[in-house]
Amino acid sequence: MGQTDADEPLVGQQPVPFIGLETIRLMVNGDSMEPDFFDGDIIEYKLQLVLENGELGVFAVNGGITMKKFKTNGDVRLQSLNDKYEDIIIKEEDDFSILGKVVI
Repeated sequence: MGQTDADEPLVGQQPVPFIGLETIRLMVNGDSMEPDFFDGDIIEYKLQLVLENGELGVFAVNGGITMKKFKTNGDVRLQSLNDKYEDIIIKEEDDFSILGKVVI
């Protein structure tokens, strides 16, 4: 099981998917997804390359992994649930991909 950062993308902690598994588990690291997810919680996500606006997802951003709410309205934003954190705005030069949709 890997970790996903709930603050800035966590570098060096990549999830390892196993062929045949429907979901992948990750441990939350940080408080940016409170009050729904807390540091040390285990989340599950299913591999999915496309998300709808407002869905929770796991993302690869510039070599790190993060869990955020996916927001798109002309630009792509990764939004924390905790108001003390600003959105991560994905720029054209960023190395960005959607890894999956949070299911638990």
